Amino acid sequence: MMSDVVEASEETTGRREEGLFFAGALFMQKCASGLGILTTGTILGLASFPTGAQPGAVPVEVLDRLTLLFASVYGLLQIAAVATVLRFPFGQAEHDARLVRLAAERR
Repeated sequence: MMSDVVEASEETTGRREEGLFFAGALFMQKCASGLGILTTGTILGLASFPTGAQPGAVPVEVLDRLTLLFASVYGLLQIAAVATVLRFPFGQAEHDARLVRLAAERR
């Protein structure tokens, strides 16, 4: 997928910037890890999950809140991911047409 993004960028800007895109992808992975930890802590806090909880000793109401919050955040993230991916033309026909246009521009 990253190669398709690089080619689409080259088609738009006229520059190949693989290094920039791959560095950006690695940076985003680090950001996602940090945001994941922050989000997890926030969900646990909002659910009033007890510190030092023992297995089987957490009230059912807390577990219900935790489950609801987790499912909500997970669902919203999935919708955001799908909406983002649907904005980019990843089909085989679009890819082939892009390669033809790029090859013509290079000649």
